[in-house]
Amino acid sequence: MLRGSTRVARVVRPLCRFQSTQAAAQSYTVIEPPNLKDYKESGITGLLSTEGLKNAYYTRKEEYAAKLGSEITRHQHGFEDRLDVLVTHHSQSSTKKGIHDYASLLYNINFAYSVLGRVRGSVTEIPSTQTVQALFETPDLSAVIDNQPPQQLTRAINRHFGSLVEFKTLLLNSANAINGDGFTWVLARRFRESVSEKDGPLYDKLYIVNTYNAGSPFDMQRSGQITEHFKKDPENKEIIENRKSSTVLSFFEAHQTMVGGYEYIPILCVDASPKAWLTDYGVYGKKAYLEQWWRSIDWETVEKLRPNPFMDY
Repeated sequence: MLRGSTRVARVVRPLCRFQSTQAAAQSYTVIEPPNLKDYKESGITGLLSTEGLKNAYYTRKEEYAAKLGSEITRHQHGFEDRLDVLVTHHSQSSTKKGIHDYASLLYNINFAYSVLGRVRGSVTEIPSTQTVQALFETPDLSAVIDNQPPQQLTRAINRHFGSLVEFKTLLLNSANAINGDGFTWVLARRFRESVSEKDGPLYDKLYIVNTYNAGSPFDMQRSGQITEHFKKDPENKEIIENRKSSTVLSFFEAHQTMVGGYEYIPILCVDASPKAWLTDYGVYGKKAYLEQWWRSIDWETVEKLRPNPFMDY
């Protein structure tokens, strides 16, 4: 599921390396996001307790790392590859699906928790456990939004999603709609190369995308989801209709043809899996968790992931 539009970002890849503990038992070690060092013992203030963070991140990281190490050993694969390289390299392999899946899961949780900090806004404590009534509550769209993005990013969001309220609503509703394990991403689209070296990288839109289980944001382009979304986007209908009757490529299409299309870069991710919220919020607490997650976004980190220059169509 995806919607969206706007800027871009250079992804800070998690630093990873392969560590051997025994001849028969090797473990792929991921260096955890630096922001978590302040929260491991006390939890993320206002979002996850110590036990909640352990279940949401640390236990899963250890499990996925052990299973990825086992898959790498079994297939005698090179140990030096980063997680994103493992994901993209093995995305089409049926025999090495385990490498892809566990590398993807590791990348996803590492990225999701790398953009979080203490909660900012009107609700700074973890809400009490929710009752079944929480499932039927209607969000108050007139309320002031806590923890707003920086001005430049807010302008970009307004340009491509209509407003910050619409962006937040779409983002959290997309995450809430995931039943079971999954992640909701904000992806920035960029041209793979520039038209000329002096131009630098060219960027245009943002998309909101759901991935499920071991799905990866790096698989979006290959699966055709974003291509289909481009076709369905009302603002692109005129481009598509004109293309049918014209042999002249627009700059947009010509550039895509010259450099082989786009790549999609994560700049924000929410962990929508039950393991992320059940411990602290209870069975009916997913909406409350997502509101607190929004309040805990470290927008300075997100802004650093969003590259410039930005190119608007």
